[in-house]
Amino acid sequence: MNWLLVMDWIFPRWCKGCQVRADGQDWPLGFCWSCMLGWPDLRGFPGNVLFRGRVYGMRGVLGFRLKGAPELHSLVHEMKYGGNRWLARAGGQWVASGNDPPSHPVLLVPVPLHWRRAWKRGYNQAHWIAQGVGDVWGVAVRSDILRRAMHQVSLTQSGRKDRQQHLAFTFLAHPFTPNAFPGHSIYLVDDVLTTG
Repeated sequence: MNWLLVMDWIFPRWCKGCQVRADGQDWPLGFCWSCMLGWPDLRGFPGNVLFRGRVYGMRGVLGFRLKGAPELHSLVHEMKYGGNRWLARAGGQWVASGNDPPSHPVLLVPVPLHWRRAWKRGYNQAHWIAQGVGDVWGVAVRSDILRRAMHQVSLTQSGRKDRQQHLAFTFLAHPFTPNAFPGHSIYLVDDVLTTG
């Protein structure tokens, strides 16, 4: 028996983009596969190239580009401010499924929120995105490695230089011993990459 079909009969789901009924189809982010094909998908090689250009030669993975796909803004807003843990985790799984897992040991470290912002939002969306990536890649998520020391206003409209000046002393690393994670690379996980 197709339980998704039964659930869609009792609690119908509709695509957030084109309003088509789900009818038992698995839509990981609430959008049908037809709508998702139109997204500017940056998983895999294109995202790696863009990431290296933005973050000065470091390796990283991306999901999609918000420019040119206004429906994705509502998705990110629901993840970030709507408290939708399921959506954040599904987003992490979606990103990881389109990117090859690292061939070396990795720790996923979500970018922390200040305790005041975490209290206001109810959760850290970066942590749940990291959980989704960890589910697919089989990698540990460590939320105890970084701490946000300073609370500040949103930097949404700021440029790269302003962000770097504001964030210079914002995060503190846990004082681990030098050999705490031998041979591991740290992947920082966040919900949006703006200026790098």
